[in-house]
Amino acid sequence: MKIPLQLITIIVISLCLSGILGQTFIYNSQNDHYYTFNTSTTTITRTEAVTACSQITHPTHGIGYLATITTNQEFKFLIPNAFSQPTDVNKRKFWISGSNIAQDNLFVYDSGPEIGESMYMVYQDRSNYYSAFQFGEPNLLNTEHYVSTHYDPSKNIYHMNNLPDNGAVTNYLCEFSAKLPFVPAFSSSLGGAYLMVTSQFPVGWNFVNMTGQLIRPGGQTPSETKNFTITVLAPTLVFGFVPPGYGIYDVVFTDTLNRQQVTVKGYQYRAPWISLVYPPSQSTLVTIAGFNFGNISSAVKVYVGSSAQECTSPTIVVSDTVITCSYTLPIINFLPVTVSVGGVEYSSYKTPVYRDTSNSIYYGTNAINTFKYQQENAMNPIYGYTPRFSVVETQALYSWYSSMQPVLLQNNQYTQWEGMEYNDATSVFVSMYGGQVVPYRNTFTQIPWTFTSRYYLNWYDLSLHGVDYDGIIYAGLLLEYNCSLDPEIKISYGSMGTEGGPISVTLYNYQSPLSSSQYQFLYDGLPIEFDTSGLYNPDNWPTSYSVKVVVPPGVGGPHLITGTHSEIPLAGSVSITFSAPYISGIPNAPSATGLITISGESFGNDITMVSILVDNAECPNKAMVIPHKAISCEMGQGVPGSTKSVQVVVAEQPSNQYTVTYASPAIQQIIPPYSLPNGGNITIVGSNFYDNLSLVIVKKYDSAITVLNCQFLTLDTTLECSIPYGRGGYDITVEVTTYPNIISSLASASYYNPVVNAISQNGVVVDIVGQYFGYLVNGPHFVGFTSISHTNPTTDIMSYCVGLNDTVIRCTLPLTSTFAGNGTLSILISSGYNLLHPLSLNPYVTALSNTIFDTDTTQTIDISGLFFDNSNSLLVITNDGVADLSSDSTVVNSVQSITYKIPQDTGKDIELQVKIGNTRISNIMTYSYKPPVITSLASTLQNEIYQLTITGSQFGMQVSDVQALYVVNSRQLQVLSVNQHTAVVSVDPSFEYESHVLLNVSSQDVLSVSTVPLKPLFQSITNKAPVIGGTVTIIGSYMSINQTKIQLQSQSGSIVDLASVTKNTSTHWETIVAVPPGTGSFQLRIVLDNSIGDFYSTTYQSPIIRRSTELYFNQPGNVTITGDNFAQVTPVVTIGTIPCTNPFVLSTSILVCHFSANVTSENGESLDVSVTVDSLTGSNQVFFYTLDKDCEKNCSGHGDCDRTTSTCTCYTGFTGSDCSIKNNTKPEPPKTDGNGNTNLPGQSVNFNISLAFIREKKFDDSIVKVLDLTTMNIIEQKLVPPNISFFKGIFNNNNVSVQFNVTYYPTQTTIDFAGEPIQQPSNSIKYQISIFDWDFEEQTNHLELIYKSSTPSVSELNCEETKTNSTNNIDNYRGYKIQAGSDLFETKFSDRMIVDNRLLKSRISQLPESDPLYQQISNNQDSEQDELSILISLSTPYFRYYCTLDPNFSVLLTTESTNDNDCESKNKWKLPVIIVLTVVGGLSIIIAIIILIKKKIIFKRQMKIFLQKNIKISR
Repeated sequence: MKIPLQLITIIVISLCLSGILGQTFIYNSQNDHYYTFNTSTTTITRTEAVTACSQITHPTHGIGYLATITTNQEFKFLIPNAFSQPTDVNKRKFWISGSNIAQDNLFVYDSGPEIGESMYMVYQDRSNYYSAFQFGEPNLLNTEHYVSTHYDPSKNIYHMNNLPDNGAVTNYLCEFSAKLPFVPAFSSSLGGAYLMVTSQFPVGWNFVNMTGQLIRPGGQTPSETKNFTITVLAPTLVFGFVPPGYGIYDVVFTDTLNRQQVTVKGYQYRAPWISLVYPPSQSTLVTIAGFNFGNISSAVKVYVGSSAQECTSPTIVVSDTVITCSYTLPIINFLPVTVSVGGVEYSSYKTPVYRDTSNSIYYGTNAINTFKYQQENAMNPIYGYTPRFSVVETQALYSWYSSMQPVLLQNNQYTQWEGMEYNDATSVFVSMYGGQVVPYRNTFTQIPWTFTSRYYLNWYDLSLHGVDYDGIIYAGLLLEYNCSLDPEIKISYGSMGTEGGPISVTLYNYQSPLSSSQYQFLYDGLPIEFDTSGLYNPDNWPTSYSVKVVVPPGVGGPHLITGTHSEIPLAGSVSITFSAPYISGIPNAPSATGLITISGESFGNDITMVSILVDNAECPNKAMVIPHKAISCEMGQGVPGSTKSVQVVVAEQPSNQYTVTYASPAIQQIIPPYSLPNGGNITIVGSNFYDNLSLVIVKKYDSAITVLNCQFLTLDTTLECSIPYGRGGYDITVEVTTYPNIISSLASASYYNPVVNAISQNGVVVDIVGQYFGYLVNGPHFVGFTSISHTNPTTDIMSYCVGLNDTVIRCTLPLTSTFAGNGTLSILISSGYNLLHPLSLNPYVTALSNTIFDTDTTQTIDISGLFFDNSNSLLVITNDGVADLSSDSTVVNSVQSITYKIPQDTGKDIELQVKIGNTRISNIMTYSYKPPVITSLASTLQNEIYQLTITGSQFGMQVSDVQALYVVNSRQLQVLSVNQHTAVVSVDPSFEYESHVLLNVSSQDVLSVSTVPLKPLFQSITNKAPVIGGTVTIIGSYMSINQTKIQLQSQSGSIVDLASVTKNTSTHWETIVAVPPGTGSFQLRIVLDNSIGDFYSTTYQSPIIRRSTELYFNQPGNVTITGDNFAQVTPVVTIGTIPCTNPFVLSTSILVCHFSANVTSENGESLDVSVTVDSLTGSNQVFFYTLDKDCEKNCSGHGDCDRTTSTCTCYTGFTGSDCSIKNNTKPEPPKTDGNGNTNLPGQSVNFNISLAFIREKKFDDSIVKVLDLTTMNIIEQKLVPPNISFFKGIFNNNNVSVQFNVTYYPTQTTIDFAGEPIQQPSNSIKYQISIFDWDFEEQTNHLELIYKSSTPSVSELNCEETKTNSTNNIDNYRGYKIQAGSDLFETKFSDRMIVDNRLLKSRISQLPESDPLYQQISNNQDSEQDELSILISLSTPYFRYYCTLDPNFSVLLTTESTNDNDCESKNKWKLPVIIVLTVVGGLSIIIAIIILIKKKIIFKRQMKIFLQKNIKISR
């Protein structure tokens, strides 16, 4: 048997807790609650069960309580885990929470967190949470107040019952929930607000930062999260609002500040309530009315009958209140009806049912009680219909209702009170509500029948029983509701304020929610707003069956509220009369206008309907201030303190009388609030000052009472009054003398006290700057001043002071003042106010005892002045702002005298000041040191730089104080050292060789009386002269523009003067000298007017070798060598390691010698050629042996073969590298773009040539680095006529540069490259590429320059697709070919390349298919076609400066194509050819790798045309 995981969890928890506590607990994961139960064979009272639960404590969930079953899930969970545990099926009764002891019709939870919450409303058969009462329960017997669970073994049903406290129950169930907030269940359409106690949350919980969420538990659909509002109401109360919704959620509270959460699991919205069922009759449609159905049809399930047959296709017809579904006939025991909304389920056994044949509703229950009790308590209306006891008169009614009522439990018989009486006079049964009736029955119980007898029917045997009205006989009931009655309005009368608003209109017979949209309500015949939702909310029943209608604002009355249903007028109406106006208050009126604002109620919102009577006269300028609440008018001017009577009349309805008073004078503001102490004007702003100045008195109160002279600036509100000078505070009143007691309250003001903002000082003149000094032109200069004092020591200086104006007092202190500068300024005024302000006077110097001093001695002076106190702060002497902090330099004799030692220094007009602390600084006194004197100059040479030693006096000791100037050209000399009598300076090599020196010591100058000529120095020669003579540039020092000449001394010792031009730069001298022709070495020197330099040795240029002619190996002969600086002065020539004999110089650029041609050449590389002239040697690799080479296809018989170059010279009419192509068509000329890429057009395809990569490799071919040439920045581009395009490019973050020429040859031409003749076909392109300044990682590495070529792998020829083919002739003929349709692309390479001026054999090789560069070009390719790609590499060894390579390219037409318009040409594809410079210890050129780079699959022409047509059709 497979045990459910939930049950395993329960068992494990139970066993663990049982072992620990001796008590078994059951865990429900859906609500996080624990349970325990007690079973016994003896009964236990309900009270004992409550006590027993309270004495059990769970270790985590606290004290137990009698279980509160609130959900269908919880009830179903407890059946197998608790209720079914007693083995005796007749003992399966458990006490649980629930009681109606407070109100018969209402069962509430009486334990746990839900205590006081509504559990079950009997006559509505409604539960806000959950209940499982059957058709016969709960009864309303006065003794059975408590809920228990029961088991019916005949039906295998667990249900609820009500019993007395001592009912026959042997078991009880306890529940345990953690200390968490309780969230009550709310209706799905409304949600609701609730209060939580803060103690339900963890300690330290932050309620201000609290949020709430409803989260559907995992696995439920739809998944949803609802946020809701949390508000803190009080320190111990929190307010929450649950939004509308449906179904089951976990409630999550989050303290966002402390990042903690509490979760209340298993919260559910209120259970659906079923108020009325329309069972199927002719059709299969079932209609269910009620509440809490939500508005999502997919969330609803409906089940019918005890077998719970599903009613399919449930649909929400009216939001939250009406459902329809389909049910299969016939009907047998239709009740109970079960509705589940989002998992929240409720089953109703006592649902009212509609019978269409009688247009009636029937409500039945087997919950028994006396007739009297049922009559007094069970007669609840349904949708406004009033019930009555039904009488079963027909077989049809009996059969119909029998099919409706549920299956009865074991030993349970349905009895029903009949709504009839016995008429003694006629001996017939009559309805309690009128008319004769004939009850349907099988038998009667014979009793003496009287009018007071009552009757009940036993549905089991159809026996009719008569009982006495007061007899204690119990039976159920069947109520009948007549649905044929039309809706009507309850006639009522009422009054309301003129603002209108919502009122309740009670309806009778208002029908189910299906007809809610058919209502309309009118106010005096016009439609008004209304809300019928309250009619269908059972929370309003049975106290209210009303519609909320919104009465518009109005006055008077009566006004009628009427209604219609389905456009048929409703009987009845509500009469509304608006209330009479009421005055609640009127503020005092301003005396100027008498404007009053009347506050109160029911003033209406139309001022034209309002009369305002003041002393029984209409008040003018009336206005509506706040509709219905406040109105205004102007009574006119009045005397402050007088009164008037006010009354309001609205729609002939008068208000109460109200007395209003004109306001007394009121001072709002005195401007300015502070008066100047020297008097002036003040402005008094207020109200109710009246307008007769003769009746207005303004008084000033201080030490005396003064009546002020005033005038009106604005009548009634603003007075301007003159106020005398004075000090201190005062009060002002305004009095209207007509009413002696009408005086304003006191308004306070005052005179400004003096304020000191700053104290400035200029020597002995001290200005006190501030405000409110009370300056009067005619005295006193400062009103109310008693004294002005200095406090260190206390000295009254007021006699030395005079007021300049109201803001400045100037005090001129005597030179005999003996007080300190630091202290406090005190100003005392007559009001007793004492103004204190810090006083810090700067020291003041009056004289120095001496002002001229030697630089090398120390002298003492006396400083005289004032305020030299140093008691609080350090006193120092500063010289040019620098404080002298030496301990023995300064002695303060008194506040008037200082003794000071002048330091040894240099300079003039040095500023001396006395400084106390950081802020008190005296005036400036100046003194000077004696100026410098120069007696002699001397020079010495140190490291090719001259130094001058200057001798004299008064130089001081600081290098920074000394400046030296070379007078010629005013050039600054660097001062190296200085003492009192000597200064050493450095002369820059770019200076003139001779000059006076100007010495400046601390801004005092002295000029030397003599000069010291300096010997010129030879630094270097920047170039050498060729043997034919030329100019060289001499770099030198200490020369002269006009006096410099250069002399040359030859090897023979003769000296000659040379022509020269000299210039001076900021760092050196330059002389350009014309050197005569010669060879070997010679000497140069610099000569000035009275100074001659030393000789400097140099040479002429060494021989330079550029080219040589070739010989066949082992065939001796003459070799012609081309170059420069050749001369017939003991020339010596070698080729390889063998002398080339009998050298003869034909000119400075050509010589001839005889070579034995027997030196071997490795791999055909060039040999080194060396030439020595007059002991100077030059060399270069330029000699090649001549090789015999075959021509391709022996020129096809259409040309002559040059075997030295392997080149065919084709006969007229033929072309191509092998002369195999008839020269009958010339392709278009190639075109080169701005990046150096060349397009060679053919007839079928285009061929493009472009540079692609530079790659450095090690000797083992491992890659060092790669440079992508597509990132090259072209910085120079020009056209060299007629057909050469020049390009220069550089790269970011790299020093390398690339230069290349692209030359177009329209006709066949023979050119020379590195001494090799090259045949250039017509209509061809030649590239000559040079790479400069490549930074090799190692000198053993080599370099590759890479070209890229690509063309479609297929092309068209005569409307047929042909595959592109290539021929690799690199090894034999130093070239390769590509045949694409009728187009032939040919490439040829030179045998040689130039590397740092050396001629080296080129080496060509093709890159293997596995080379990573193929993947890179594939990734960069834009084409979507199959392509033929070729990578070619030219390889060069390490070079220091540059290398140059020279390939050429051409396109020939081999066959005449017959393509026509039907053979549309596709886009032509580019064929870049990449030539890679590769250095592998030698020079190799890699050519012709053919790779198909596939980016997308290309279909045949027919497929492409098919796709294009279909695309057009689809558009």
